[in-house]
Amino acid sequence: MALSQSKLESYILCPFKYYCDYVLKLRESARADFSYSSVGVFIHYVMENFMRRSMSEGKFDPELTEEQAIALADTIIEEYAVRLIPSDDERKNRMTFLLERLRRIALVLIYNIIEEFHHSLFRPSFFELNMDGSDPAISAATFGTGDGNSIKLRGIVDRVDLFRRGNDIYVRVVDYKTGNKVYSPEDIAEGMGLQLLLYLFVLCNTQNKKFRRTVGCPEDGNIYPAGAMYLSANLPVITVDEHISPDEIRRRAAESLKRSGPLLDDEQVLRAMNDKLDPNFLGTAKSSRSTDNKLKPEEFDQLCSDIEKTLGSVRNTMLSGEASAKPRQKKGFSPCDYCDYRAVCRSAKPSKKHK
Repeated sequence: MALSQSKLESYILCPFKYYCDYVLKLRESARADFSYSSVGVFIHYVMENFMRRSMSEGKFDPELTEEQAIALADTIIEEYAVRLIPSDDERKNRMTFLLERLRRIALVLIYNIIEEFHHSLFRPSFFELNMDGSDPAISAATFGTGDGNSIKLRGIVDRVDLFRRGNDIYVRVVDYKTGNKVYSPEDIAEGMGLQLLLYLFVLCNTQNKKFRRTVGCPEDGNIYPAGAMYLSANLPVITVDEHISPDEIRRRAAESLKRSGPLLDDEQVLRAMNDKLDPNFLGTAKSSRSTDNKLKPEEFDQLCSDIEKTLGSVRNTMLSGEASAKPRQKKGFSPCDYCDYRAVCRSAKPSKKHK
């Protein structure tokens, strides 16, 4: 069975909505407009190209000046805008205004990442890494489910950072999010947000000799998980009053940057991520028990095993044909809030603020 993370999570949130969307294909046609999802595409495009073009002799240059960063970012944004801005004046003005706001958000992310690598021994090594097996150096993201079956998960890793200690390589995977994404062990247990961790385990457990040579891991070396990090930027500033100053917009955007995700509980590796152990760069977790996001090596191993079991359970439920309207409720959130099928499923359970 092959799935994308969006399909997997759609089924977990509500089997009936998944059935309507992906089996009956009842989804409404997308509007030709710059939607919130387009904001994410824009940010990913800018970040990928900025990081690629900032590489010098195979390494990211954290000594870029602000002027150099702005010049490079503007070049990339202009390339993107050429194919996006419409011809009619009204929509063109609106799009130009929105892109300027998004440019400021992208620059805040860029400044933050430059600062991060100024204090880090980790180095960005892969960008927009496709995990479908099309690259012979990268094994496909295929996982056993504990019952003799497997699931192939399709998707892309935004960034992979590497750190060498002796003959061993430590891997950190990073996902850019335009929203309030926070790593939650409870979500992982229910099958939500698995993708980033699954890709981390694929890269660390691979026996692909070409990949091991590419990352510089010798035959007597090992590849270990250092962490999986979400870098989230909530974007409220794109809707604020246009008279707010650029400095205020930049301040609000900087405050919106959050990192979260599990990291290896190894002080040398953590200091390699940030020599000051700055929590703004090491992130947190969202849990009913603790906000600590540090895991021992054996806890990473157990997490990998637990995720494979969860995948197996979801796979079996999907293959059984289960498609009833059973929306997954969380405090303050319901998949019914913005569901196109609320009127027909007879089981809609919107959150209190949407009733």
